[in-house]
Amino acid sequence: MKTRILYIENHPVFAASAQDVFLSDCEITVAPDMASVLAALESQRFDLALVDFDLDDCKGDEVTRVIRERFPQLKIIAASSHAQGNAKIQKAGADAVCGKMEFSKIREIIEQVLERPI
Repeated sequence: MKTRILYIENHPVFAASAQDVFLSDCEITVAPDMASVLAALESQRFDLALVDFDLDDCKGDEVTRVIRERFPQLKIIAASSHAQGNAKIQKAGADAVCGKMEFSKIREIIEQVLERPI
């Protein structure tokens, strides 16, 4: 069964590239803002969320707090290009961090968070 990932990212080119290069065998739903994040979480089931910091209408730490409050079982990985943004997302409740500059390690981090191979 494919790992279902909600990729909370507002840069469509990076999201598509990350999916093609690192996560091609996963089922990815991209959400660039809070409304699309909530719509996706209410209509689908995900194994985890990858959260960028700079989004269209808010910051990743705000999204993380909302997810933790409404969907506490969902695993979250901070995935910003900025260390400060990742630190804020982690403080808000992320389970792990994989900065964009280290995205080649995303699969092993996902496997650690889910405690199973993807």
